[in-house]
Amino acid sequence: MSIINEALVPEVLKYRGSLTRVLKSACSNFNIQALSQSKQSPFYMREVLLCDGEAPLVWAKSYLSSNDVATVQAFLQLQGKSLGEQLLFTEGSVSRGDYQFISYRRLRSGSRIQNDFCEGIGRVSKFSWQEHPTTLMLLEVFRYDALNVLEEIKLSK
Repeated sequence: MSIINEALVPEVLKYRGSLTRVLKSACSNFNIQALSQSKQSPFYMREVLLCDGEAPLVWAKSYLSSNDVATVQAFLQLQGKSLGEQLLFTEGSVSRGDYQFISYRRLRSGSRIQNDFCEGIGRVSKFSWQEHPTTLMLLEVFRYDALNVLEEIKLSK
């Protein structure tokens, strides 16, 4: 991974709202495929693919650090549901920090998912809760066809 200057990043990646909502509106067969989840209090991880039918568009990995029982339960029960719609963009007490944009590249390994996401552009963001010391780091890597879908929608920041 290497950091990308924000000026070189497509405008659609600077959108601050729910990526899931946007993709649902643009993709007729939008779905979320849960890949993995781990829990070792107070750290939790979730990895998913945002897809249009069988075609993966975005690989997302989130890391939650929390001792808040309700937040942890909500995170662990997501399965194939949207992190943003269920946890991050549901209440005013969660805020998103600035994006850090990355160029993502890894060696092909043979697994379909890793081959689909062996390179791409990504963004990292941090979410914070105001009422308790919870943080969530979110890494999203976009395939180029995902960028094309988002460009068609003409998102604004």
